Amino acid sequence: MPERNAVSWTTMISGYVKGEEPLVGLKLFKEMKSERKVDPSMDTVVAVLAGCANSGGFYFGVSLHGYVKKVNLNEKNVVLTNALMDMYSKCGYLDVAVKIFNEMVERDVLSWTIMITAYAFHGKGKQALQLISELLESRVAPNEVTFLSALSACSPERLLVEGQRLLRKMVQCYGFKPKIEHYGCVLDLLGRAGLLEEAKMLIEEMPILPDAVIWRSLLSACLIHGKLDLAEVAGKKVIELEPDDDGAYALLWHMYSSTNRHEDVVKIRKLMRNQKVRKRPGCCWIEVNGIVHEFLAEDRLHHADNDFYWILESISEKSN
Repeated sequence: MPERNAVSWTTMISGYVKGEEPLVGLKLFKEMKSERKVDPSMDTVVAVLAGCANSGGFYFGVSLHGYVKKVNLNEKNVVLTNALMDMYSKCGYLDVAVKIFNEMVERDVLSWTIMITAYAFHGKGKQALQLISELLESRVAPNEVTFLSALSACSPERLLVEGQRLLRKMVQCYGFKPKIEHYGCVLDLLGRAGLLEEAKMLIEEMPILPDAVIWRSLLSACLIHGKLDLAEVAGKKVIELEPDDDGAYALLWHMYSSTNRHEDVVKIRKLMRNQKVRKRPGCCWIEVNGIVHEFLAEDRLHHADNDFYWILESISEKSN
């Protein structure tokens, strides 16, 4: 483009963030700032904050918050405040997110949903349920995503009864039709409680065809509670629906191996070869001096790899 304005930059940054490439979006924002031709708009800041939230770029997000204060962008704007709250909560600073939420002059349904999701993300189910109770008493109407966030918050603390009650309220009082994600939350609660037959019955009675996520949830619960016959059924369903899912093969392989079912171990390996399934490398991000770096397992392409491995070897030598 011969000339770029704030809309051009924001569109590209937002596209990368929504396309699950937040690091590229953050890099593009730095390029925009370095050119010093266009000032970021409110929409630009919101898009970049989303990128920080999705990549764990806390210091990048904090510096952006400082920029908001410096140029006197409207901090009371609901969209901007929601983005700041989301960034802080996803970067691990729940207390800051709570402070922003409590100081909000105006809240929309997304504000409530972000805060409930934040409590869920940090494993605080009871606080999430308290918050949705306050929401239901307010003038703001909840939506299906709000209920989904509250249901997901029930899992870490195994609040099965509360989760089931919440689902009923969603259907009976607000007329929402549960989606597969809502059923998935209840299934997870049943699995954590060890109620595997009830979980299987829920899958069979669902008015929606179960996807691989549903079966994978049942598979994990069955392995945890030692229900290996049902785990095998669930694992085969996952492979049937997602033949490229390396995790399902690995779980079944481990189950067969631990129970000395050597013929089944061989069959799983052969099936993986035939499907050309390869284990996906692990991935992590780390922020150093405001720059977010991405690392893959056994990846030696990062420009600072030699330095990292030298430090790791030094630590290993000293520990021995």
